[in-house]
Amino acid sequence: MNIYIEGHDCRVPLMEMVHAMTGEKALVTDTRAAGDYTESRLVRTETGFFVETVISIGGEQHVGRFEKQVREPNRKQLTNAVKISYYDLACKVYQKILPWGAMTGIRPAKMAMGCIRQGMDRQQTLAHLYEHYRVGQEKAALSYETARREADILEKRPLGGVSLYVGIPFCPTKCLYCSFVSQPLSKQQRYVKPYLEALKQEIAETAVLIKEAGFLLDTIYMGGGTPTSLEAEQLEDVLQTIRQHFDVDSVMEYTVEAGRPDTITREKLEVIRSGGARRISINPQTMQNNVLRGIGRRHTKAEFIQAFQLAREMGFSHINTDVIAGLPGESLEGFCGSLRELAALEPDAVTVHTMCLKTGALLKQQADLYPVSEQADEMLRFAKDYLAQQGMTPYYMYRQKDTLQNLENTGFARENKECLYNILMMEDLTPVFALGAGGVSHMYLPESGQVVRAFNMKYAPEYISEIQDMVQRKRDMVRRVLLKQEEKNHENQQAT
Repeated sequence: MNIYIEGHDCRVPLMEMVHAMTGEKALVTDTRAAGDYTESRLVRTETGFFVETVISIGGEQHVGRFEKQVREPNRKQLTNAVKISYYDLACKVYQKILPWGAMTGIRPAKMAMGCIRQGMDRQQTLAHLYEHYRVGQEKAALSYETARREADILEKRPLGGVSLYVGIPFCPTKCLYCSFVSQPLSKQQRYVKPYLEALKQEIAETAVLIKEAGFLLDTIYMGGGTPTSLEAEQLEDVLQTIRQHFDVDSVMEYTVEAGRPDTITREKLEVIRSGGARRISINPQTMQNNVLRGIGRRHTKAEFIQAFQLAREMGFSHINTDVIAGLPGESLEGFCGSLRELAALEPDAVTVHTMCLKTGALLKQQADLYPVSEQADEMLRFAKDYLAQQGMTPYYMYRQKDTLQNLENTGFARENKECLYNILMMEDLTPVFALGAGGVSHMYLPESGQVVRAFNMKYAPEYISEIQDMVQRKRDMVRRVLLKQEEKNHENQQAT
């Protein structure tokens, strides 16, 4: 499917909408070619503008129009008009609606949060999400409920500091659906020691940078990969390095992902506790052994239960667990059974992901061999209702490209068992210093809201060899933001 555009430059949003509706990777071209196409045209009028969309299939043309009484639309208004014009017509042409309508962003609850901050109630928020994004009632209600809880949580916790992310890009095996930079230890063992030395250097120098800038640390999150794939002594070395350079006992939240049950031992859990972390994540993804084998995970349901119970026995009172809706080989009945078995352990939080066919993942490359479920929407509906019965409600949410049925990932938690770091990430409420391979640090420029980023190298070998350059990027990021802040303060002083 080709795309032709006239009068506007909203290429990416339109490509995303066409892909969401048709599953095709549509391309914007300048010249017409034989075959089906979508055309989007901006026309200005005396009172505003309209976007006309044409969808041509098999030589038959379908035409739709979305009009707005705005003489000079801003970027957001124009983008929404382009997407809605296409979406409204595509729904008729393809006889299909999307649960999130014309919303293509990864943070749907952020839109609802904006409505709440403007003083809108539930009904007004749901109406706004439909008018501007065509979000259906079910997903709009989920978005509002999540944002409302986020707002309540943030009201109780005074913020103003920064977050630290520490990445360990190693796993015992690579899951079928994974496209992260993490690599199996069997192929990366020679890099582990030099990687950890480089990471310790980045931790030390970032701590100095944060202190000199006068920032306070609110949250710490160690993820990956699988941090517990390290040997206990290696994990202890990293955690104690963090403790040596940061006041970990004063942070609001400290999480270490212990995602793979087959990597968890009593010794490693003791190391995590002595390092200062009180929140961990142990992730089964499913409780069906045949599905676990199919997706490349080496643990069994029994090993997950054993690891979970060991963590409880050792005093961890804040344990998150992950499941995935739509895994290859898992039926609706199987998913519901997995969730019931998981709930029997009384986890503090459950994050329900939707299967995502990511570019670079083996699952995407061999899709014919691993058919995924077509009932992901029913799985998510069951999860929300069932977890509510267990005392858990949604507290954060995000979306990804290429997710089954254009659905979402949602974190559910009991009262006071939410992950603050996740909320801060979804709402863009904190500067983040991201350490390790693939880390992306970011801060916001005062007033403008523009984001300044500092990227780390993606893979372990490059990360090891270029560690000093990546530390310098963080220094440059902080220097730029502080300089802008000084300029703004100076302007304010002159104005008064």
